[in-house]
Amino acid sequence: MTCRATLLRSTAALVAAILLGALPAAAQLSSSLSELPRRPSPSRPAPDGGEQDAGISVLPKPGRRLPAPDAQQPDPPTPGAGRRQQVAPAPAAPPLPPAVPVAGPDQRPMATAALVAQAEAATVFIVADDGTGSGFFVTPDTIATNAHVVNGARNGTVLVASKRLGRVLRGRIIFQSSLNGREWPDIAFIRLDQAVAPAVIVLSPEVGKLDQVVAAGYPGLLSTSDQGVRRLVSGEAAAAPELVFERGAVATLNHEAANLIVHSAFLAQGNSGGPLFDVCGRAIGINSAILRDGRVGGQYNIAQDVQELVRQAKRLNVPVSFVGGKCSG
Repeated sequence: MTCRATLLRSTAALVAAILLGALPAAAQLSSSLSELPRRPSPSRPAPDGGEQDAGISVLPKPGRRLPAPDAQQPDPPTPGAGRRQQVAPAPAAPPLPPAVPVAGPDQRPMATAALVAQAEAATVFIVADDGTGSGFFVTPDTIATNAHVVNGARNGTVLVASKRLGRVLRGRIIFQSSLNGREWPDIAFIRLDQAVAPAVIVLSPEVGKLDQVVAAGYPGLLSTSDQGVRRLVSGEAAAAPELVFERGAVATLNHEAANLIVHSAFLAQGNSGGPLFDVCGRAIGINSAILRDGRVGGQYNIAQDVQELVRQAKRLNVPVSFVGGKCSG
């Protein structure tokens, strides 16, 4: 079973997977969670004549195709005629470098006040042209988030802000994973012109069932308003929303099509791209989606673990900190 089938079609379609980012900016930010849009059904015709997948984005129209080699016309009648044109296969994309953590000692849980202060210093509110979401500093000038958070950004730029940052800055999207026909990976990196991060988050691969976790982000139902977004877009740094925290535990790990962390720290639209911390203050995941049971009202919350993020960072020469070591109380 693919990860998409697990997330979108389990329990006879009673479970809905809802993207958490791209909450409409300055429009309908107070709508209830039950009114959030579901993902499109498979194979819905797209306006441009392509096909809209059950994933996130619209598949483009197929381009003009070359005929198969055995259907091509022979070369002009010159000496040695009769040969057929051969189309060289496209070179395969180089594999991503492995995500190997630096060995580190076991860590002790942070005091609550220290974890809150670190998260507030490193987590940012992101405004694209048609939506908002969350992100976090992985280097002094680079922010990690979800690809679907920045999917509506025109000219490849977004606005980022936070109370701790104290300003509204424009960031440039330097990487965005393709969402055509699939949900995962769902990763993007934003680069600022200056290294201004008040804090940088260390990433860790250490995660297990029943581990305690903390989600940080900017869910629209609690932290943003139409007026606030408009003020922020106009450059008013004081309009940056308050960071929202939720505690929970890891329920299970799903490795069927992606490395997903299913946890109980409550998420809502706007949380997408925000960090999922262990209690030692390290990011073990990037919050991305929710699973909701429409019959009984249950909800599970989905984060991608940080390994794909680390692999893409290495390919881009983004020097993230990726450290092993257990988080033990």
